[in-house]
Amino acid sequence: LENKVRQEEKVMLSMRWDELPSYEIGLEKGIEKGIEKGIEKGHLQGELAKALNMARLMKKNGEPVDKISLYTGLSEHEVNTLDN
Repeated sequence: LENKVRQEEKVMLSMRWDELPSYEIGLEKGIEKGIEKGIEKGHLQGELAKALNMARLMKKNGEPVDKISLYTGLSEHEVNTLDN
């Protein structure tokens, strides 16, 4: 991380003053995109956790694997490998 900061400092120092705003705009856009990807990943992880919990509950209550797969979107293999 320290090395990366040094590299960014070198880049900024080598730029002309009129180039700095575009560099900052690009940096801001990159940060925004990273945040968006992180939020999307969090949503997907939450959806998977919900599906797994539902599948465990259904399996515990004796529902057939094909029905669990249909309702949760998990594959039958994924359902079969779940612990009760």
